[in-house]
Amino acid sequence: MRGVPFAVSSDRHGAALGSALAAWLAFAALFGIPGFNLREDGYLLTVAARIRAGEVPYRDFAYIRPPLPLVVPLALLAWVPDHVVLVARLYVTLQGAGMLVVVYALLVAAGVARSRAALLALVGAVLACTGGFPPAPWHTMDGVCYSAITVAALAAAMARRRPLLAFGAGAAAAGAALSKQGFVAVAMAGVAGTLTAEGRRVGPRPWSALLAYVGGAAAVCLPLVFVLGSTGALAAALQAVVTDPREVTREVLGYGNWELLVGMHLPSGTGLTVGLSLVLLCLGALRSRLALGLGLAMTAWLLVVFWTSRSVGRVLREFVLEPSYVLAWLGGIGLLAAHALGRCRLPPWAACSLALALCTLYASVWSYVGVRSATFAFPVVVPLVVGLAGIAGTRPREADPAPVLDPTGRGGRGPVLALAALALVSVAGQLPTRVRYTAAFRTPGLLGVSSTPARVRSVDDVVALVRGETRSGEPVFVLPDLPGFYFLAGRPNPTRVDWLLPQELSRAEIRRAVNDLERRPPRLVIVTDHDIFQHGPSRLRPILAYLGRRYVLAHRDGELDVYRPRDAAAGS
Repeated sequence: MRGVPFAVSSDRHGAALGSALAAWLAFAALFGIPGFNLREDGYLLTVAARIRAGEVPYRDFAYIRPPLPLVVPLALLAWVPDHVVLVARLYVTLQGAGMLVVVYALLVAAGVARSRAALLALVGAVLACTGGFPPAPWHTMDGVCYSAITVAALAAAMARRRPLLAFGAGAAAAGAALSKQGFVAVAMAGVAGTLTAEGRRVGPRPWSALLAYVGGAAAVCLPLVFVLGSTGALAAALQAVVTDPREVTREVLGYGNWELLVGMHLPSGTGLTVGLSLVLLCLGALRSRLALGLGLAMTAWLLVVFWTSRSVGRVLREFVLEPSYVLAWLGGIGLLAAHALGRCRLPPWAACSLALALCTLYASVWSYVGVRSATFAFPVVVPLVVGLAGIAGTRPREADPAPVLDPTGRGGRGPVLALAALALVSVAGQLPTRVRYTAAFRTPGLLGVSSTPARVRSVDDVVALVRGETRSGEPVFVLPDLPGFYFLAGRPNPTRVDWLLPQELSRAEIRRAVNDLERRPPRLVIVTDHDIFQHGPSRLRPILAYLGRRYVLAHRDGELDVYRPRDAAAGS
C-alpha cells in the first residue's frame, strides 16, 4: 500500500503528525490569537454585519471577492457576537490544523514523511502563524484550505479509483474558486487531472472522473448563483468579481508579465543571492566544509540585515520569503518537467498533486505585491518538500517501475536546516511584539482578545466615544483602514465601501462613495493614518478632497483621529 494516499498507518507517522499539530497550536496561541490588526482585521465581519442588517452583497455594498468566505463570519456573528473575533481566531487555528493534516497525509503517501518531513511541516506551521494576514476568516486562507482538500481528494480518487472522491475534489475546487478569483487556476488544473491517463481510469468509464468532478463543482456553484439571481445581485456580482479586479490589478499594482506569471515582484538582488545559497545547500552539491562556510556566511548576512533594518516584516518578505517562494515555484516546475522527460518518475497521483499545489501556490499570492507568509506556508509545503526531495534524493529502484520519492539521498539535510533557520528567524522577529500584548479589550466583539496597551486604549476609547455621541443608525465613516470598526461600534457606513484599500476599489466605486457621503454626511469620521489628507493614495483623492473640505480634526487618541464636521466643530 506504500505510495497510496491516506493508506499509511504507523505509530511513527502518528507521533510526528501529533508533534507538528501540537507545535502549530502552541505557536497559534503565542502569535496568532493575540493582537489586533488595524489594517484589515474584522473586514469580513463588517461585511457579514451588513448582510445581517438586510443588505445584499454586490448590489447594496462593494465587495470585490467571491461570496463563499462570508458564510463563516455570518454564522459567528449570530452565535458568539461578544467574542466573535476570538472565536474567529480559533476557527482559523483549526482550519490551519486541518490543512496540516492533509498536507502531511500526502507527504506520508509520497514516502517523504519521515522525521525531516515532520520538521518541514512544523516549519510551515511556524511560518504561517507568524506571518502577514490577521488570524481571522479570510478569502485567501479559505482558498488555500479548499485547494488542499482538492489536492488530497483528487489524489485519493486516482489511487483508489473512486468517482465519489472526484466529486468531493470538484466541490472543494469550486469552494476555492468561490473564495478568491485566482483559485480558478486550481479548479482548472483539477479538470486537467481528470483527463490524464490516470484520471480516465477512475470509475467504470473514461469520463467518470470528469463528470463526477464537474458535478461536485456544480453542487457548490449553482446554489450560490440561485441566491444571487433571486436577489437581483448576479449582474453586479459578475461586475465586481470579474471586471473590477482587472482594472485594479492593471492600474494600481502595475504588474508586468513576469509578475503575473509568478504572482509577485521579483526578489531583490540580495534576496536572490540568499535564495541561490539555499538551492546550493539543498542540492548537496558542495563539499561539507564549503557548505558550512556558506551557511555561516548566510547567517552573518541575516544578522546584519536584521540589525540594520527598521522593519522586520520587510526583511522577512523581501529577503527571506520572496526568494523561497520563487525557488519553490521554479523547483516544482522543474520537477514536473523532469517527470515529463522520464528523468524523475513520480506516481501519477503525486504528479497531479504537485501540479495542483503549484497552482495553489500561485493563486495564494494572486494580486499581492509581496508574499504574505500566512498563505505562503501551507501551499508551499507540497511543491517545496516534494520538489527538493525529488531533486536531492530520488534514486531509481529496479524493483519498482514507478519509484516513490526517497529523501535519504545526499543533501537531504539541507532543506531541513534551511527551513528550520527561517522558522527561528521568523519567531525571533515576532517575540518583541508578542511581549507587548498585555492588555485586554473591553469592547464587545473583541472580548477575550489582547493587544498592546496603547492599541487597546485607543480602540476601546474611540468606540465608546462614537457610541456616546451618535445614535443607533446614525452613520460614521472610517478610513483608510480599521474596517472592523463598523460592526464593533454598531454604526452604519453611509457608503458602499467598508475598506478604503486602493487595490480593492474600482474608480466607479470611489465616485459612488463621494456621492453617498454628500447625500448622507457622516456624523463622525475615524482616521487611522495621521497624514492621509496630505500624503494619501492618489486613487482615493476624490474621497479625501471631499472630507478635507468638510471635516476638521477634533480628537486624537493614540493611533486614531476623530474628525467632526467643520460647522459642528466651530459651534462647539
